[in-house]
Amino acid sequence: MLKKVVALDFDGVICDSAKECMFVSYMAYVKSSDNHIKINTKLRESFLNHRYLVRDPKNFYLLWKVIIEGSISQYAGKQDLFEERAKNEKDENFNSFRERYFQTRKKLKVTNIKTWLRKNPLYPNVEAVINKLLVDYPVYIITTKDIESVQDILYFHGITPTKIYDGSTFTQKGMIINQLQAQHSKEGKKCVIYYVDDQFSDLQSCQSAGAVVRWATWGYGLKPESITALESFAEIPHFVHSV
Repeated sequence: MLKKVVALDFDGVICDSAKECMFVSYMAYVKSSDNHIKINTKLRESFLNHRYLVRDPKNFYLLWKVIIEGSISQYAGKQDLFEERAKNEKDENFNSFRERYFQTRKKLKVTNIKTWLRKNPLYPNVEAVINKLLVDYPVYIITTKDIESVQDILYFHGITPTKIYDGSTFTQKGMIINQLQAQHSKEGKKCVIYYVDDQFSDLQSCQSAGAVVRWATWGYGLKPESITALESFAEIPHFVHSV
């Protein structure tokens, strides 16, 4: 019997961090730019509606910039166009934004950890489902979020995954799938890795590396045409058991 391994994205699959990302990225943006416009309901709604455009935390700077300058509509539903703009961004504050973003998050955690945790709720059924999966399978987290924040959130909710891989350990998530294949395959028999994410490019990378993948409809990413969807986190055990 082939060994089964579960791997999960974090933001948009396990944790609904959109409001935390909005708060932290806005504070970092204000510190990084000359634009000190006060956040309002319209700006908040625009950020939450277009959160899916951002995969690299550095690009939150660009998201706020185009929202505030009023050009966000040209990127709606066009993640590739947004990322192309990011590659060509000349703003001198842009390249240093990732570090400021993480510094701002760290400061919030130090000064008010309870507020920070409240801004990072888990999706329904996450605690019960992951702890149930851990009884039978190794469960890995593969995320671009910093490992310290992931640990703080999961441990607060009583979840201890097998291991967390953060963005410092890969350039594409498929690299981690390859590592897990090598780690868990025995006597020439490959294990089966089940991976859930809300971003098409990450699903594609992991699928190319040999994982069986599913798209999380409850996350932030745009609907991929070629990937089977899961409607809720509670469906993950059935996905792993039945495929």
